[in-house]
Amino acid sequence: MTTTYEARNENYSLVVELKEGLILSAQCNLDSQEATSFCQTLLGMKLADAAYYGAKKVIESLPNAAQGIAFVHHHEDLSVLDLLIKQIFAESDEPDNGRYVPKELKQWLSKDKQSQKDIINKSLNEFFEGNSLYQFEKVFVQNKDATIILDLTSISPKNQFQTLLVRIEKHIRTALNGAPIILTIEELADANTKRR
Repeated sequence: MTTTYEARNENYSLVVELKEGLILSAQCNLDSQEATSFCQTLLGMKLADAAYYGAKKVIESLPNAAQGIAFVHHHEDLSVLDLLIKQIFAESDEPDNGRYVPKELKQWLSKDKQSQKDIINKSLNEFFEGNSLYQFEKVFVQNKDATIILDLTSISPKNQFQTLLVRIEKHIRTALNGAPIILTIEELADANTKRR
């Protein structure tokens, strides 16, 4: 049995058809690359996941995605569609979902520790190619689940950590087919200096 939901906002509309809790089809009256990508992204998702993550997944997959952090409200069509899918979810009887785990992240988490480390090593080697200060053993601290911990003190001044971290995260996410990994910085060199 299928259930159809529709949401409208001024001149915009979104129609979503569900079967067994999953989105079977999604159609909107917007004609843009973002709108088309949004409707395709929703296919096969639970309604709660679509409401929470649909627009964010589209932003990450856009060919012209800017480096760094992107926000849904910076994209007019996506912003409207995000509101409409949230409205559909709020008005539906579909259950909320604890945590959405995309297939890319499931693939990453299914790999053993050494395979993950090898992939991170390869990606960081590509990113820092030509940088004589870079050594994987000094930069890589550890990885656990979707979190990768790096120590950038040997290759970058402290005031550039954030910018560098965002660029590295984008590079690694691309290497992992968009898996939503998280990079954190651990300043081991500073900590050791302070202990002395």
